[in-house]
Amino acid sequence: MTPRRRVVDVPALAHRSPLPVGVRVGRLLVSSAITGRDDRTGAYPEDPAVQAENAFRRLRLFLAAAGATTADVLQVRVYARAVADRRHLDPAWMVTFPDPTDRPARHVVVTDVAQFHPLLRFQLEVTVVLPGPVRRAERRLRRLVGAVRR
Repeated sequence: MTPRRRVVDVPALAHRSPLPVGVRVGRLLVSSAITGRDDRTGAYPEDPAVQAENAFRRLRLFLAAAGATTADVLQVRVYARAVADRRHLDPAWMVTFPDPTDRPARHVVVTDVAQFHPLLRFQLEVTVVLPGPVRRAERRLRRLVGAVRR
């Protein structure tokens, strides 16, 4: 019997704990915590803006590995160390979701993420609904319309 739950493994985002980077059931995809760790060094940058950029870049990496795009994201939950850190999220958010009329919901929870690492500022969790046949056709149609307008 095929397992209902499918683990999404992204080696660059692997956790130190024995948990998957993400899990898919049907068209629903959810991530575990995605942080702003530097992929080359494994360290957390001291600059919160760099951590935010890294976290959202790594979010896009997760989506690509799962066969999703930012257009499929339903909600992003951000766990932040301090209210003041929220200002560092918006620039990376707008790069990832540039169209203000087509952004997912976002909720920021201020909590002690530093308990995991003293430099950790953010953890992202994402909920995604992967496209079904109708959404794929809509995407193709949008691309065609966009190509005709150019």
